[in-house]
Amino acid sequence: MHSDVPSMRTQINHRRGILEDLVKLTFAKELAISPESIEFNIVGMGHEFWIAIKGETIMGLVALARSAENQFTVMYLTVASPHKRHGVGSSLLRTVLERYPAAEFKVVPFDGTQDIYLRLGFAKYDRWEMRRPPAQQRF
Repeated sequence: MHSDVPSMRTQINHRRGILEDLVKLTFAKELAISPESIEFNIVGMGHEFWIAIKGETIMGLVALARSAENQFTVMYLTVASPHKRHGVGSSLLRTVLERYPAAEFKVVPFDGTQDIYLRLGFAKYDRWEMRRPPAQQRF
């Protein structure tokens, strides 16, 4: 399913990315990832990616690795610099979490990014990792 989910606050649409997006859409120049990297390291490895789009420009991206039927690892979350701290990353990740409500999510957050995950229901699991249990298990 590739339906757009509008983000009211930022007027940016979110959806699962497809290979054709890498050539049809423009990447914000401040986005710290290239189409070639996505094609090789994400799609080529059997992972999926979700994108935040404004017009025809990709402003944010989250890469997911599926480790089991209902287990995902957030491998990468990036937002173009001018759009950071405006809710783009958290709304994109929220869209992903809503798409897979029965799934457990894991992440090893980069320095300074733990707050976004805490706000979205992740909890510290061990020294490096944070986890978010499936929706029906959360309180």
